[in-house]
Amino acid sequence: MKGLDTLQRRRFVKAIQDMRKPKGMSYGESGGVTGMSTTGSFGVTTSSYGTTSLSSTFGTTGLSSTFGSTSYGGEPSGTTSRSGNVHVMCNYLLQQLEQSPAALKASCADCDAEINEKFDRIAATVEDKRKQLLRGVDSLKQEKESKLNEQLSSLLFFFFFFLLKKKNLYFVIISLIKATFFFFILFVGNRLTVCNSSSVTVKERNDAELFYLKWAAAQWSKAKAETEQQNNNNNNISSDDSAAQETTPTEAAKKENGDGDGGDVDCEDDAIQRMFPRYKELKLKWGDQKIKKTFTQNIDTVAVTIQSMDPKSITSQLVEKNLPLSLTVGQLKMLCKRLFQLSPKYQRIMVRNSGDMFPDDMPDDMQTLTYYGVKDRAFILMQSTDFTTTD
Repeated sequence: MKGLDTLQRRRFVKAIQDMRKPKGMSYGESGGVTGMSTTGSFGVTTSSYGTTSLSSTFGTTGLSSTFGSTSYGGEPSGTTSRSGNVHVMCNYLLQQLEQSPAALKASCADCDAEINEKFDRIAATVEDKRKQLLRGVDSLKQEKESKLNEQLSSLLFFFFFFLLKKKNLYFVIISLIKATFFFFILFVGNRLTVCNSSSVTVKERNDAELFYLKWAAAQWSKAKAETEQQNNNNNNISSDDSAAQETTPTEAAKKENGDGDGGDVDCEDDAIQRMFPRYKELKLKWGDQKIKKTFTQNIDTVAVTIQSMDPKSITSQLVEKNLPLSLTVGQLKMLCKRLFQLSPKYQRIMVRNSGDMFPDDMPDDMQTLTYYGVKDRAFILMQSTDFTTTD
């Protein structure tokens, strides 16, 4: 039995179990325990597992057979029962197997090893399938995320493109940046020592204070220039004698040019102080930082030529004006009414900048010249929408 592998041992045990099953007696056979006939005898001479030899005499004939390393001999006579002899041999072999637990343990160990090996192969296959499914799910997630990111980027691009098409967006962004920087500078005082997780150095504080002082002076000059231009524009609309008013300097201009006395300068500083709380303090520290008036005028005014395309006044002379960029289309129509005697409700204002082939319409009375992009040396064209009116 030691020389047999696991499969052979299983087959051998199965064959023994099948042979142990009782079978029907055939004609001429006896049912004795020893399976012997009346003319035969059975005897056992020696017994040891693996080297046991059986000898039996049935008449004068001998039979030899080998099961593993066990042998028996004998041949039944004509009246001997073969099934009985095999049954006895099987009982003996099973008894020997039961008396050898080491062989049974080895067989069980081999079976366990084979089962464990198959189970490991199945588990490895299942794990590979699981990893493949997880990789597929991850790839699908990444693909979906990339598509969503592309769609979001496209939407943001079109959104900002739509916003940039608005002409006033640039000025809104600049105003926001200035306001943000203004608040930063406003709080760069003696109390602020740390900004953006870093300490504020002396140079940074000095630069911020100088910028604040210059910015405050520039804002004050700009506001005063806009006020003067608005007054001049109103004077041009209310009176035909605008040339004399343009050449006459206003009181505010005299103050700015230094024609006023010291009290006027103090009043101006007080007005700036109300708008910019640290102006006087920084002016005493760094001196006056005023911006020249001509600089603000070049930024806030444009030189245009106004021409009438109305058949009733088309022969009128061209009118050259310096108009503020803050002038609205409605105010421009009032000026054209004074110049060409046409009611604003029948006016259609168009602008043609220098270098443009065709004029652009200005339909909104509430919008300013800045909104429509009016530049220096532009032509303002006034057309009539009602040829039957006699206004």
